[in-house]
This record gives sequence, C-alpha cells and structure tokens, in this order.
Amino acid sequence: MRIASVLLLWGAICASAPIALSSSLMPLAPVEAQTEATRPSRAPQLLEATTTNNRVRSRYAQYRITLASPADAQPIEAIQIQQRSGTEAIQLRLDQTRVWVNGAAWAIASHSGNGHTEPLILTFADPIPPNSAIVLQLRPHYNPRWGGEYSYGITVLMAEDFSLYLGPARLRFYEGDRRIWFP
Repeated sequence: MRIASVLLLWGAICASAPIALSSSLMPLAPVEAQTEATRPSRAPQLLEATTTNNRVRSRYAQYRITLASPADAQPIEAIQIQQRSGTEAIQLRLDQTRVWVNGAAWAIASHSGNGHTEPLILTFADPIPPNSAIVLQLRPHYNPRWGGEYSYGITVLMAEDFSLYLGPARLRFYEGDRRIWFP
C-alpha cells in the first residue's frame, strides 16, 4: 500500500511541474531541399588507380588516379584525397603532385593536408570543366614496407559547396622474397 501512495504522490508532482525542453530537444529548422538547379545531373566517375611500380619499398613509383567528368556535370573546383586503408601511412611528395586534364597540365592553386593523417585537398586555379578526363599523379617518398591493398578515398568538390565521394582508389603492393638468410 505504501508503494502505491508514493507512486500516486510522484505522479501528482510530475503533472503539476512545468516541463522545460532543452535546446537539443527542440525541433530543427527545416532543411532546404536540393533543386534541379543545385544538384548535378550526372556525377564524375573514378575510373582506375594504377602505380608504375608495385613492389614494396620502391622509391621510384608514381600513383595515377584517373577520373572522368561527364558533359552534364558541374565544374570541379577541388579534389580531396585521403588514405583509408593499409598497414602503414604512405607519405606523399606534395611538391611533385601533378594534374592533367584532357592531356594538358592543369594548375594547382593550393594544396592542404598530407593525404594520410589529414585529407590532401588540391584546389585548382581554374575549375575543371565538364566533359574532361582527369589524371592525378602522386609521388610517394617510397612505397609501403608491407604488401597488401592500400586505398585512397577520392572526393570531388564542386560549385556551391557540393562535395561527392567517388569511392576508393585501390593500389596493391607485393612483397618479394622475405626469407632471412642465416650464416
């Protein structure tokens, strides 16, 4: 009987107390929907990722990432590259990063980040126009010490702060003979 009276008293106190909502429980402002004018009709595509040398510890490798921008896409203002998988961080030579658009060198206005602990963002002097074949050339200080698959996440940044993740650019590195010879 005592529990029932305590619960009855607690219900009366809760019913008469004013309820205050915290700001985190308040409804959010409506999100503005994308319209046909702000959304690209077709997205750029990640075609392939290759390396000129897939042996571990090689100092003379280049990584090439190929993208295609369709004719009805928005111009690309920047490309973000970040290592997403692999047993070790690959350090890139940022001063030797190159971009080609339809076979011609394209000017990089600035770059920020390093590609492994923070995203490498390549901002272009002029936006890359639609209907373009884009090749990114990255130079590592050296290939990783351990073989396996390493992937870089590729994101394109377009006009009006619109970004689109294209997927992982995968590179595979192979170990040679790791036998240890004892005298």
